[in-house]
Amino acid sequence: MHARRQKIWAFHTASFLSAFLLFQLQPMAAKAILPLFGGSHLVWAACMLFFQGVLLGGYIAAHSLQKTLGAARYGRFHWIALIIPFLQFPFHFQSPVPVAEGWFAFVNVLKLLAFIIGLPFFTLSMTSLILQRWLALSPFPERQNPYVLYSASNLGSLLGLMTYPVIFEPVFNLEKQGKIWWALYACLIVLHLICFPYHAGQRHAEPAVKEKIPVQFMLSWLLLSAAACAMLLATTNIITIDVASVPFLWVFPLSLYLLTFVLTFKKRPWLPKHLTSLSYWSMTAGIILYLMTRLEPEFSAFLTILLYLAVLFFVCLMCHGILIKTKPENTNFLTTFYVCISAGGWLGTLIVAWLIPAVSSSPVEYPAAFIMASLAFGASAFLSGRPLKKITIFSLLTSVKKSAFSKGALVFILWIVASAVFLILIPTLFQTAWTGHQKIILFGLALPLALILKRLSSNPWAFSLGIAVVLFCLPFTQNSLKGKSHKVKNLRNFYGIYRIFDKGGVRYLQHGTVEHGRQYLSGPKAGLPISYYHPSTPVGEIFSKKIFHFQKAGMVGLGTGALAAYFDEGQRLRIYELDPDNIALAEAYFTYLRLARQRGVVIDFVTGDGRISLQKEPDQAYDLLILDAFSSDAIPVHLLTVEAFQEYFRVLQPDGLLLVHISNKMLVLHPVVFSIAQECEIPVAIKATPDDVIEDANSCIWTALTRDQGKMKILYEKMGWKLKKSGRVSLPAPWRDQYSHLFGALAR
Repeated sequence: MHARRQKIWAFHTASFLSAFLLFQLQPMAAKAILPLFGGSHLVWAACMLFFQGVLLGGYIAAHSLQKTLGAARYGRFHWIALIIPFLQFPFHFQSPVPVAEGWFAFVNVLKLLAFIIGLPFFTLSMTSLILQRWLALSPFPERQNPYVLYSASNLGSLLGLMTYPVIFEPVFNLEKQGKIWWALYACLIVLHLICFPYHAGQRHAEPAVKEKIPVQFMLSWLLLSAAACAMLLATTNIITIDVASVPFLWVFPLSLYLLTFVLTFKKRPWLPKHLTSLSYWSMTAGIILYLMTRLEPEFSAFLTILLYLAVLFFVCLMCHGILIKTKPENTNFLTTFYVCISAGGWLGTLIVAWLIPAVSSSPVEYPAAFIMASLAFGASAFLSGRPLKKITIFSLLTSVKKSAFSKGALVFILWIVASAVFLILIPTLFQTAWTGHQKIILFGLALPLALILKRLSSNPWAFSLGIAVVLFCLPFTQNSLKGKSHKVKNLRNFYGIYRIFDKGGVRYLQHGTVEHGRQYLSGPKAGLPISYYHPSTPVGEIFSKKIFHFQKAGMVGLGTGALAAYFDEGQRLRIYELDPDNIALAEAYFTYLRLARQRGVVIDFVTGDGRISLQKEPDQAYDLLILDAFSSDAIPVHLLTVEAFQEYFRVLQPDGLLLVHISNKMLVLHPVVFSIAQECEIPVAIKATPDDVIEDANSCIWTALTRDQGKMKILYEKMGWKLKKSGRVSLPAPWRDQYSHLFGALAR
């Protein structure tokens, strides 16, 4: 009995460790390749598509091989599969790859991941199913419910993810992380030896399979899994667009997603009594949150992220709760069940990571995920209650038709019409009161809308239609509350979401939910730099007072090109811009660059990640370098590390000046810059401008770093910059390429 208990623990430990290693590898590899793609939030989306695809491939391989060879015969060859990944030992995280532009960068992410971690990831993706199948064929009493190993597996996944940003990322660099990973992988091979049930006379015959799984159950599993994964990635996208694409913001949503697996797949599933009601209330809250954030009032970043995560948790719990209730009792169908779940996960990831961003110029994947979830709930309830012979496309359409025209359908239609009218007409009453009262007005708008959506939730089809109505009406609501604007251009690509619009004689460039610059369309102010670059702002003051003279300047990040307005004949400005589409937008829809060229300014562009591009420049190439490369409010963390600043000062002349724009509604970045400056032993100063003090100027924060004591003295004495005194205030550990602690910089 003691030996059996020990061996059962080996099964649980092996399942736990294989999942731990699998999910440690995900943020580790994604973090390593992120700088190659400019810190784009869609790098993680591409990574998730790769992970889900390889996971599906591993499940299919485990299912097919055990079905073809039998679990006993395949078990003898499983050791070869476990040894093959050592061909990629150690991990070569820094392997160079030519980064394609546009959506082809998405393909490059997949290719690079396959090169770095493809073999070990594929092998680990097979182990969970193999261990569960071995347990099902073992002599142990636990063979009756091998699904409990999936709970252990998901617990390992959860801890693998959570410990990465908390322990492994802050403490160990990538090279050491890789060594620890391979040591644990060797331990996993030993555990497989203990678990293998086909030695020491313990071979058991595999039962013959006579029955088949009804197709409707497999379709239900596919839809539920797709909805849960779509919800996961859509939540991650909407968070990382406005904060940063970094491991801890990838990890938290994925950890909650896995936690719902742990809670539902354990021996006694945790499914709250009113789970259905909680899920629909959560989806309603999610839609309201999406509506409010798109209307752009400033809420607490910490609270907003918590609300997004809470919504994700309850929706995924509902999806996975239905999955566990409909799982096959016959363990011969265990691998089929997991293949369906994995296929659904890959499908949901494909829709959110690739299809929606490719066809939509706004982040509609978030409400689209709610529509998928609601439809999956309705479809699973219908499919699970119908015999196989009656399930056809016609029967599905007939069900929807009957639901639409059944008793009470008119009431649902009236509610949907009411929500549309409410979203389009009512906001016009509050248009003049919008400025200064945004949160009060939004609360008055959100509460009735929430009650309408909850009323619709008793019918999944009606609820889905209600969400679609909210999504359709949102642009009208924005125009009503924020004043009439004329859409000029909407664009979404691998690097973000652009929106150019005209309002009140001013043209705006918006990236995500944040303004990135604006310009008067005509009149005496047409060529004047405004917004964050107005002459009254810290950077504008440096240029407009002409105390310093700059001959050759570099700028990382373009925006509208407003800073070009400060350059005159004979000066050179080289702009490093990650996204070629941004260059086209600035040239076509704003005049700052064209007017600067007419004055004789020499302007040229270098496309690609700014830090990587700067490595090709000679030493002391510039006397001024401007870092203004933050898209939306997200930050490419690799531009704010000790190694990055060392590169900046390599290309700066000894008396050169580095200006860093650190305005951010989500993160407090000046301690990060101070810490890096202290580590590099470079003096640093800071200056901020408040809101609504000067017309046409936005509040902003800039830092200045230079080794020239004369320049620093001028900034301090004549321009009111504040110097950072060493040792006066405790600072966080400086960010490095191998370490960054973004959570500590999050604005509460």
